[in-house]
Amino acid sequence: MNTQTVLSTLKKHIHDRFKSDTSGHNYDHMIRVSNMSTYIARQEGLDTFLPEVIGLTHDYYDDKLVQDPAKSKQELMTLLKQIGFNSDTINVIIDAIDVISFRHNREATTLLQQVVKDSDRLDAIGAIGIIRTIQYGTTHNRPLDETIQHFDDKLFHLKDLLHTETAQTIAKERHQLMRAFYDAYYDERDFLKDHH
Repeated sequence: MNTQTVLSTLKKHIHDRFKSDTSGHNYDHMIRVSNMSTYIARQEGLDTFLPEVIGLTHDYYDDKLVQDPAKSKQELMTLLKQIGFNSDTINVIIDAIDVISFRHNREATTLLQQVVKDSDRLDAIGAIGIIRTIQYGTTHNRPLDETIQHFDDKLFHLKDLLHTETAQTIAKERHQLMRAFYDAYYDERDFLKDHH
């Protein structure tokens, strides 16, 4: 299996499938998670190929993005088989994808799962996380206050849920930036209440 050919085939496929998404789960998000997975894997002493593959495909059958997750999951398994993965490796990839979702709340039990789960969570915080949260809220016609509530509900908890030391270090600055934005939003929103 030529890993570069596999990765370029996957990238093209993912690009074509998700290029028009406006909810913050587009091709750019998948590339960022894939690249971060590669970086964290290297820092943590893990081979980078599978983290990169899982990072690229981790939202392939996410129920926020596809009508029929079971069908999309089957399509991904077929695609992986076509490009040369054996069934054991496909199972490892699918298991990791199933662990990544925040809502399903499954524990990441292998370093591979932890690396990609951390990478996905890192993309939800910091400057990019702020933009993605607003994109998601806008796409779903949510009022701004409800969108900002997402910081309290989910995003501020993420730094404490990371597994790898590499991700925890990266998260510190991103968390502070997000907290500053959140505080500034309420300061600006309520400015006239305090100065009338």
